[in-house]
Amino acid sequence: MVTLSTVRATNAQLGSLNNPTTAAFVGGTSGIGRATLLALARRKTNVLKVYIFERNAASHQPLLDELKTVNKNGQFIFLEARVSLLKDIKKVCEKIKEKEAALTCSETPEGLSLHHVLAFWSRALFTSLLLPLLKASQNSPRVVTILRAGKENPNLDLEDLDCKKAASNSALTDRYAAAVETLTTLYFEHLATGNPGIVFIHKYPGLAKTDIFASAFEASSSWSLKRAVFRYVVPPLVGAFGISEEEVGERGVFILFGAGYGGKGVEGPDGLAKQKNSKKGFKGEGVFMLKQDDEAVENEKALEKLRGAGPVERVVEETENVLQTFL
Repeated sequence: MVTLSTVRATNAQLGSLNNPTTAAFVGGTSGIGRATLLALARRKTNVLKVYIFERNAASHQPLLDELKTVNKNGQFIFLEARVSLLKDIKKVCEKIKEKEAALTCSETPEGLSLHHVLAFWSRALFTSLLLPLLKASQNSPRVVTILRAGKENPNLDLEDLDCKKAASNSALTDRYAAAVETLTTLYFEHLATGNPGIVFIHKYPGLAKTDIFASAFEASSSWSLKRAVFRYVVPPLVGAFGISEEEVGERGVFILFGAGYGGKGVEGPDGLAKQKNSKKGFKGEGVFMLKQDDEAVENEKALEKLRGAGPVERVVEETENVLQTFL
């Protein structure tokens, strides 16, 4: 386990680093993204620029004011984008590429399943479009996505890679989630092979005491058992057993900069244990699958079954077929 004291001690060194940090956040106005964004603003007090992708940038002025309060020198730029539309993601990524020469880190969520666009396609496109800027960075560039690392399913349905069947059937919710996590890890491993200098992190955050449950389903007044559970049962459980928002944010910053992932980055005061990447013998920085305590989680048995030429080729081919219009 990476203790919270180690996380804090490592993050405390960021304020003394003069190397510029340029980051991009998808969904940085609520939940884990917001907690990490605020922690980053507090810790990286110099040479920090952050692009934040949100549907309605104007409505997030209070968050912008809070960011400027904790970090007067930072640049925080909201870019309007509906992450459910791949064409919007392309548009805002092009804006970033016009303005920036390099990118240090990114953190993420058209006839396609809305669920699957939000869970996988948008993240894959976001990462693919910004790869040139990540490769240009000299500061241990990283891509972080928050899902359920370690839950990959060896029985991935290769005839339903767009997950339309699984996503449309509430009885298959867990299968759908496992499919998304499997696709994410396999596609990250594919990208890591061609981009050995970039760290890819897939993390399972556990229960987090953020504002995400408080705001869930507020936009709709319709009633359902699932909605009732999320509004009235889940929040008390998270409050009793979840990780505090402050810790969530600190751990989010830690995995963006800690040297335990890939060997580059900020060392803790006593050094950081090097975590295993997802694939044994991988040459390069690679993919790191992390538990909520930021230790690596292994799922080698499931992944090894999928790494044969057939499944990986199908995943890459399907992903590139969907994304090619926007690349």
